[in-house]
Amino acid sequence: MDPIEDLILHSFSDEDSTDDMELEHSNDELYVTNSDIGGIDMTKSSGSPSVELRFSPSDNEDHYTGICPNMPWDDKPKVVERWLQMYQDGTFTTQCLREFWKMVVPPNFCPVPGHNCMESLYDEAQVVREMILPLEQFLCAAPTGDPNKVWEELSKNDNPPALCGRVFRMGEPTYSCRDCGADPTCVLCADCFRNSEHKQHRYKLSTSVGGGYCDCGDTEAWRQAPRCSLHQCDATASALLLDPTARKKAALDRLDRIAAVNMGDRCRIVIEAVLNYAQELLGSNTNLNLPADLKIKEGDSGSMPVDRRDFGPCGPELYTSVYATAVYNDESHTFEQVIQALQRSLDVSSREAVDLATCIDREGRSIVRCSSFQACNQARSAIERHTSRLPPRALKVCVLLGPFLAHQGHALRLLNWLRKLMGICEGFRLLLADIIMKPISRDSEVSLLESVLLSDTQLWKAARSAWHRLFIAGLLMDPDAKRDFATIFTRHYGRLMSDFISDDHDHSHSVTSLSVQLFTVPTLAQYLMGHHEALAALLRCFLGEIDRRKNSDGLLSFDRSRNQQSFRRAMYVLYDIKYLLSAVPLPELEEGSQMQPQLADDTDSTSGRWSEPLRKGFLHGLHMLLSLLASMEGMDSVVRQTGQHVEFEAEWEAAFNLHCKLAPVLTLIVQWCASDRKVLLKSTRAALKKFQELQPMDQQPKNAVTLLNFTQLCYDYDVSSQPISVHLPLSRMISGLLLALPKHGLDWNCSEMALDSKPTLLQLMEAPLRLQVLMAQVQAGMWRHNGYSLINQLYFYQNVRCRTEMYDRDIVLLQLSAALFDSPNSFLLACLHRFNLLNWAQADFDANQQQLAKQISSSTKKSNTEEDMLRQTIFIAEEFLRLIIILSLERFTPGIGQVDEDECLSHEVLHLLCVESQGHAALNRALPEDAHHETGLERVADKVAVFRKPLQGTGRGVFSLKPEFYGDYNVYHYHYSREDQSRSEDNVRKIRRARNEENCCPPPIPIVLAPALRGLVGLMNCQITMHLIHQVLTRTYDLRSRTFSEGQLQAALHLTGLALREEESCQQDKTRPPFAFSVQAQEQFGLLTVLESLQTNGRVDVHRPLLMWTIRKFRSVHSAAQSSSSAEGAGGATMEAESSEGLGQESPAEAAARQRKAEMAAARRAAILAQMSAQQKSFIKEHAKLFQETGSSISESGGASATSNLGSTLSGSAMDLSESPPTAQIFPVCLGPGFTVAPSTSDTSYTCIVCQEEHRQTGEQPAMVLASFVQLSAVLRWKNDKDAVEEPLPETWPMLIDGGRRIGTHISTCGHVMHFQCWQQHFDSLLGRERRRSYRPRQSASFDVERHEFLCPLCKSLSNAVLPILPNRSASSVRPNGSEAGQADMSIWLEGLQLLADNSREIKYSKTDNTNIYETCGPTELETKLGSMKSKLFVNVLMARTRPKIATTLKEMASLFVQSVYTTAVAANPNADDIRVPMAIAQATAFTILSTESLLAYQNHSPSSGLAARQEEGLRALLRLVVSMESIVTSHEVMKNYALHLLRMVLLPSSTISVLEIDAFGLLVGLFSTLPSLSEPSFESDVRGVPQFNPILAWHVFRLCLFCHVTQIAATMAPASEHMDMDQPSCSSSTFTTSASESWQTYLQLLGRPDVASHTNHTEKWVTEQCLPFFRSSAILFHFITNIPYPKLDDAYDNYAEAVLWLHYLGVESLSQLVSESWTKALLSLWNVSVVPPLASTSDVMLVEATLAKPRPPWTFPVISSGLITLPSDYSELINAASLFTCPNSEGDEARTPAMCLVTGKMLCSQSYCCQTELDGQQVGACTAHAQLCGFGACLFLRVRECKLLLMAGKSKGCFLPPPYVDAYGETDQGLRRGDPLHLCDASRRKLELLWRSHGLYNEAAKYMENSQALVVTEWHHL
Repeated sequence: MDPIEDLILHSFSDEDSTDDMELEHSNDELYVTNSDIGGIDMTKSSGSPSVELRFSPSDNEDHYTGICPNMPWDDKPKVVERWLQMYQDGTFTTQCLREFWKMVVPPNFCPVPGHNCMESLYDEAQVVREMILPLEQFLCAAPTGDPNKVWEELSKNDNPPALCGRVFRMGEPTYSCRDCGADPTCVLCADCFRNSEHKQHRYKLSTSVGGGYCDCGDTEAWRQAPRCSLHQCDATASALLLDPTARKKAALDRLDRIAAVNMGDRCRIVIEAVLNYAQELLGSNTNLNLPADLKIKEGDSGSMPVDRRDFGPCGPELYTSVYATAVYNDESHTFEQVIQALQRSLDVSSREAVDLATCIDREGRSIVRCSSFQACNQARSAIERHTSRLPPRALKVCVLLGPFLAHQGHALRLLNWLRKLMGICEGFRLLLADIIMKPISRDSEVSLLESVLLSDTQLWKAARSAWHRLFIAGLLMDPDAKRDFATIFTRHYGRLMSDFISDDHDHSHSVTSLSVQLFTVPTLAQYLMGHHEALAALLRCFLGEIDRRKNSDGLLSFDRSRNQQSFRRAMYVLYDIKYLLSAVPLPELEEGSQMQPQLADDTDSTSGRWSEPLRKGFLHGLHMLLSLLASMEGMDSVVRQTGQHVEFEAEWEAAFNLHCKLAPVLTLIVQWCASDRKVLLKSTRAALKKFQELQPMDQQPKNAVTLLNFTQLCYDYDVSSQPISVHLPLSRMISGLLLALPKHGLDWNCSEMALDSKPTLLQLMEAPLRLQVLMAQVQAGMWRHNGYSLINQLYFYQNVRCRTEMYDRDIVLLQLSAALFDSPNSFLLACLHRFNLLNWAQADFDANQQQLAKQISSSTKKSNTEEDMLRQTIFIAEEFLRLIIILSLERFTPGIGQVDEDECLSHEVLHLLCVESQGHAALNRALPEDAHHETGLERVADKVAVFRKPLQGTGRGVFSLKPEFYGDYNVYHYHYSREDQSRSEDNVRKIRRARNEENCCPPPIPIVLAPALRGLVGLMNCQITMHLIHQVLTRTYDLRSRTFSEGQLQAALHLTGLALREEESCQQDKTRPPFAFSVQAQEQFGLLTVLESLQTNGRVDVHRPLLMWTIRKFRSVHSAAQSSSSAEGAGGATMEAESSEGLGQESPAEAAARQRKAEMAAARRAAILAQMSAQQKSFIKEHAKLFQETGSSISESGGASATSNLGSTLSGSAMDLSESPPTAQIFPVCLGPGFTVAPSTSDTSYTCIVCQEEHRQTGEQPAMVLASFVQLSAVLRWKNDKDAVEEPLPETWPMLIDGGRRIGTHISTCGHVMHFQCWQQHFDSLLGRERRRSYRPRQSASFDVERHEFLCPLCKSLSNAVLPILPNRSASSVRPNGSEAGQADMSIWLEGLQLLADNSREIKYSKTDNTNIYETCGPTELETKLGSMKSKLFVNVLMARTRPKIATTLKEMASLFVQSVYTTAVAANPNADDIRVPMAIAQATAFTILSTESLLAYQNHSPSSGLAARQEEGLRALLRLVVSMESIVTSHEVMKNYALHLLRMVLLPSSTISVLEIDAFGLLVGLFSTLPSLSEPSFESDVRGVPQFNPILAWHVFRLCLFCHVTQIAATMAPASEHMDMDQPSCSSSTFTTSASESWQTYLQLLGRPDVASHTNHTEKWVTEQCLPFFRSSAILFHFITNIPYPKLDDAYDNYAEAVLWLHYLGVESLSQLVSESWTKALLSLWNVSVVPPLASTSDVMLVEATLAKPRPPWTFPVISSGLITLPSDYSELINAASLFTCPNSEGDEARTPAMCLVTGKMLCSQSYCCQTELDGQQVGACTAHAQLCGFGACLFLRVRECKLLLMAGKSKGCFLPPPYVDAYGETDQGLRRGDPLHLCDASRRKLELLWRSHGLYNEAAKYMENSQALVVTEWHHL
């Protein structure tokens, strides 16, 4: 059994527990309180004895004389031999073992003075050898043998246990079968579940709170398949299970036969000694003194064992002078309070205090000081003094004697050893049960078990847990022992629960939590109830707490000022009562039956059936329950407040919390009573008697009310002025009992129900009727001054959580009263009187109101009181008519109508789906749960609904109602709120219109009533009902009537239609009692005539379709009733009328009305279209000039060219959504001599999102900026680099992205443009507002202005920088002409660059950033060394572009943005002269492009079509900024120095950085942006914008970096057989020529890869495909620089074809041509790449590694980004993994909140103080610290036990998201509340992957926090 925690209404509790890092909900938002982090709540236990330290320990006490003198305690084998000899001599007793512990325990466990309390005092393995092994060897009679072999043999020959009995750890997954389980507490462990039949059934998954055990093998826990395949019993074992005596004898015989002779007797001695020793030490009331026989005597010094902890040989004086201060856990003090108290009292560090507090919380106590008595006592006083000011009491602190503490620790160890021993064989368990049930001594009647149970609250957590686990393993596994244990537990239940109530530990740490293991066993529960008065014992305990909270009237009363903690703990009794009643007994066998038991009193023989003892015990408890209900009847009554609003809201939550826990008990009580005739009769009589006792003696019906010559005596009571209560549990229980009477042939008027003082039906219905009046008055606004307290009570009164035992029972009681009343007219008179509507029901009421209105209008002084009263009366009348409809029509309750439970549930689901289509979880929440937390939705969902899965994405599936069930819809369904009624009616009308049916919702056909309630139909057929309908219709016809309302009209029509439906059903089914409504209504009241007169009335327009349906139905039913034809003719006429109704035939008047509405609608549409046309013409006229300009530009350009120009003009707009048509069919080339000239583009116009002004960006004022966000990122990290460990930054950072892409700077933008001044004003206003705020929880704000963060004014995206938009004014690229173009080749260019690199020399070294400052040779020196012609060509390439000037404002903004990127990348203060500034912006641009390409590749998108508008705008602005860097930075030398750094890294053979350590694309961006700075700058004053593009220089740079990347791939590629399909032809002969193959062979030989040189064709294709990400990234780079369109990829049928197209676009023919060029060989010799073949031997690897200065990088090229880890498809696998995870800092303790990193897969102990670390001087949780290492602050975690996704974005931001696991209905289950099996949703998993790859974590967290409505701030850094 595993306890199931019931959910309570979160708003009910005014005081919440702070244990286990409490997570609270407010407005559906999750927040964590600081004081509850890590979960420790500590308070002094009231049940534990306190120690008054008034004396020093005395040494004058008598010592016990030992019985084992001269024992060689250090020689354990000799000790065992001596024990065995004493056993043979008959002198070995339990005292021998106590002597052993007396001598051995102190030297091993006694604390050392001054010892660090968090360090272990002993070696666990040594303790086992010294302390445990001798006991096991003694049991096995083998002084030197291995006991494990004996245990294995015993376990092998033992019968398989009847139960699995696996005790669950906290957080371990448990499985319950919804088809076979007896109740939700019956669970299986993971192993048993996987090997059982239940995995094919409907099961639930949950996590254990710890302490329960697996129920596999318990036949009473499962209806079928009670055992898994691992615990199946053979025939012999099954026979032994049926014969307990034989089974026990066989088990004990196996001990002596298999293990050793007399082993059972020796086990008895050892077990008895251990149990007595543990109980005496752990339950001792003295902490400073030991039992006499455990004290070390003076003469024992010589024989004492050696202290192995460097004490040396010592005497008892050393141990008796050591004391320890122990701090105990409680549930009142928070972790923070305990930490502060320990720091102040003990003068320890924060880390030590955290460790001590963690130990206190985990173990229940911790030693905080080991010293002398005086020092320990001072520590105790200091801790108590520092915590005494904290409510409610100080921490419990005790001073313990050192040996006493040592013996307590050893006692715990022995109990754990004994528990493990119980799992070996059944014989040990039988011996334990026999010993623990015996009295402690001959003079005492108290058994050892009772002593342990009664001292439970005196123990700390670890001690309690040890005893509880021993009980489960040793007693609860055996049926007989379990019954004996349950008997003792029940006998002392009152004392145990009283101790628990006064205690302050959680229920899971109390021995009372074992009740779920006992009371949920049906036969055991019924045995306890019948023979030991279990139900009475439990209720007696609860009533004791109730009696203390009664007021002077004897009613239960709750005071808001009084602490309700003890009462909340007392309500655990109600859980136990629910467990006790969970299995309803079967009916008793009749006399003479073959299965009649021999002994009626023998519960075993009457398993699960009623018996006389069971009846007696149940009825005894029932009488006590009636006393409880009587004290609740009428509690928390309210009186209407008039004039002034209530000053304080009344307390109401406690009473409803009580009801929520008592409701399942009441449901089960009624079910128990209904299952037996005798019990039902006696319980009903007792309940009626108790009800009558509560009635006032003088209360008699005195008021005689009259209407239509009908008179009824009623009680004198006014709801609006007298007290009224929502709580009527006794009346509602009577309602359930009366409803069950007909099942056993009983009724209200039978002789068995005769009582001396039997209450009348008027008395029974009075209280529920008053509540209906109260609800009507509240709806009418009469109780508005009573505040929210009353509103909340009425809300929960009808809420699905409480309505089963509240509202539903009241309706049933009213229906029963109406059916049993003498006359329905009398019942309605009583109802009208109680609703105060007798005047309204009079025929002259409307005339009187008209006369009153005239008098008011003629008077000079007007008053609104009469108007308010009239309005309230009209509203209450509507509610009264609604009540009559509900009482008449709501028959879907077993006992009211002839229906079963499934039909009732289908009816409820039908009406829920009429409101809207809903998901599975929403339907489950809207349905009431039974006592086993089941709604039964799955049983009926397929009958009435169709499940529709989402078409795409991550949406949930929904249930939609089947069309054939819309006819059963009832608009006045009694579970509808006003809103639900309106929504459902609109929805059903919409569906009926779509099906060409009438636009109304007629009443459904009523079902057949139960025979006992057939009188209920009289409500519709009585004269008062007809009179009320006639009055409503008449007032509707009178246009002067002031009492008309549409609600009354609709209710009257609905009630009329309902009566007609009932009469029609009776006409068709002659078995029904006669029902003549139509004839009587027409003859006496003329209802049909009145209805027909309303057809043309303007007041009924809204309900005209319903009116017409009612008239037709009235005519057909009335004609059938009057007809004297045969039954067949009448049936035919009815069927004909119904068919005409279905066809929707209309009368002429109805057709005319429909035609009139259609004409009016057409006229409205025509008017709207005319208005739109006029507005369009006005707009064109107003902007005529704009349209003329656009038209003239298009006409002048002409043809395709004009279209192209227009498209290019608009393509720069951020809002442009059109595609530009191609200008020609020429393949575009963006680099090299054959590049395509891009069309010129004009300046783009932007609209500021702040001021809405449009501006064309020309480089002048005003400047435009983009909101952007800069962050460090590890998204592109090498996929195998999963170890998130703290390591230094790469050597190349920030100069270049390293080869593994372990770090990078990403820049994103939302794409929204604004003026710089507008942004500055916006940011200044934010800054001023934050500074003016007196208090701001800055850790939880969505943005931090101190870090320059802000939210985009439009989309609220998180930003921390603004990216300036430079004007697009670069001149067209000029193709080099003449001989210069032919001579400016790659070799000369590389030769010049190498010359510059070789001649660079260091002129300065910066210590702040470890950067060298270089300068190189000038033009003269370059010409001398390179030659005149080469020097000229080289310089021409570098100087082929002009450098335009940048406007001052744009330059300032650009510098500001660059500094933001720099500070993010290197975590330094802004410094414009730092050489790393251009490095940071260049590599940030490269990393952003790489990230964009990676995201596109993951989405299978192309750069030409996959980029969003915001991405294009951001990349365009960013690249314009990068190419203009030399005009932005303060010094030209900075850019030049960066270029020299890159050249030295790539072109110098002495470079310390390998080509395998750098990223080729980062090198491309760095060289492209900096190489022009090697020449002298030349500015043009008349050009403002980005510099001119040089295609030749870019082409050279690209080919250099491409060759570098090809070399990286070829050097790290696997052998050909591993990555190539050798069976496929490489390519056609036209693609690969012989020369190309030879060039690849030569290249690979030079590279040192002969293993792949023989497959050159395959290698060339494979390498080309691997270069595809580099090609795509380069194409993105140069596309936004050149504006040359992308090539069409229509013919790219695979990766190779696409790579070839991109290669041609970038100006390179093929990779074969590239590697065959002459300059490549020189580069290979420079780089000297040392290659380690993947399959090389270890010696070869060591040889190559030895030649390297540093290890070879571990990654391979191309580097594939990491992405998120692969998650298992079944969520239970994650829970299993989390259950095995232990806290790394808590000595193997289970982590309370394990969280798995979705990036690395590492499991963390989150939200706990034990695993906090320091980060930037602040204590942070494990997730925050790991996120910093894993993703530089951004990371995703899955909180496994809560099934919740945690998104971390730095230390101050985070949010919770739905997990990617869904159930069969596509819905997540956060918190595992529903427990349905969960599987991985690929769409949700992909959505998370996109969020991670798009760098959206920061923005997602900011949006979540901005929209959060949580009242308490979540401190994310603690997670």
